[in-house]
Parts: sequence; structure tokens; C-alpha cells
Amino acid sequence: MKSKKPSVKIRRRHPDETTCTHKMTPGGKPRPGQGCPGGAGYEAACDCGCGWKKTAGIRAIVEEQRTLYLANHPYEYAVRHTDQLNDVTLAYNPEIANPFDRADAWARAGCLRTWQEDRLIEKDATLMRRQPGQEWEDDPVWAAELAAYARLCAQVEAAFDADDPAAIERARGELAAWVDAPKRAVAAGRAK
Repeated sequence: MKSKKPSVKIRRRHPDETTCTHKMTPGGKPRPGQGCPGGAGYEAACDCGCGWKKTAGIRAIVEEQRTLYLANHPYEYAVRHTDQLNDVTLAYNPEIANPFDRADAWARAGCLRTWQEDRLIEKDATLMRRQPGQEWEDDPVWAAELAAYARLCAQVEAAFDADDPAAIERARGELAAWVDAPKRAVAAGRAK
């Protein structure tokens, strides 16, 4: 993949999925005499070579998907952690995991924290990010996500300690909804 800043253009599409280059009226209709077969939607595609492309019948939907995509691209993600030999290392291997997949790196960071806890190593696994060719930095959302997760887990534990079945069910439901929220965002096209 190229490491330049990506550009994503939105193009109108014909029913045969070719790009519409016909002149339009201010209202978005093809000008008379253009021979345009009509529009079938819009397409946004990244020019960096990563293969990202989205289509929809409504331009506003494609614009929103482009905005979300550009907000998360071109960061690569990895996990910094302390291993059993007390060495700080960076878990990053683009041949094994897609380096642009934040959700995958987030899950690996969580697994490494559990691995550290099981081995009585201080839990320091941290989600890192960088633009290709740049220095690694802490992911700015990671600390807030960890705090939210810890708060929800504490609510579940407090409900069990209080032996309150309704509170247990409510706390577990809130935790499950929080964990599933990123999956729902990806499924709805609001995140990648």
C-alpha cells in the first residue's frame, strides 16, 4: 500500500456501473441532449491502493462513509506491551494481520492484557497508531475505552456483590451493548 495521504472522490454512476461524466442541471438531472441513461447512485473510492470503495443510491450516505473512512485512514495499528522477559515490544506484523484494521488491533490489545494478567505481568498492553512511515503514538481513544470497559465491569461486579438479579441483568446488558457497539457500527457502515 502507498503511504501518501489518501484522496476519495465521489462519482455519480450509471445503471451499468460506469461513471457518469454528463453535464448536470443545478437540480442534479442530466442536461437535455446529453444522452445520459440516468443515475443509479454514487460511488466513493480511495486512490491510495487499499481497495476501499463504497456505493449507495444517495450521495449523502456515500459522503458520510467517506468522512468516516478518512477519519480512520491511513493509520496503521499495533500493540505495545511488556513480555515475560520484561522487555517492551511492539506486536505488529502486516503479514499476519491487516495493519489498518483498528478493531482487530483493539482485540489483540485486549487479549494481550488478559495474557499479562494470567502471567502476573503488569497490564500495560496499549493500542498504538501511526501514519505509514511515521513514529508510533498512543491511540487517543484507547484510554477512554479502557476506562469505560473497567467502569462497566465494576458495575457487574457490584451487582453480583449486592446479589441483585435485576441489577446483574441490567449491568450485563450494558456491558454487552458496549462490547457489541463497534460491531453494529461496522455492520451499519458507520465504521470500518
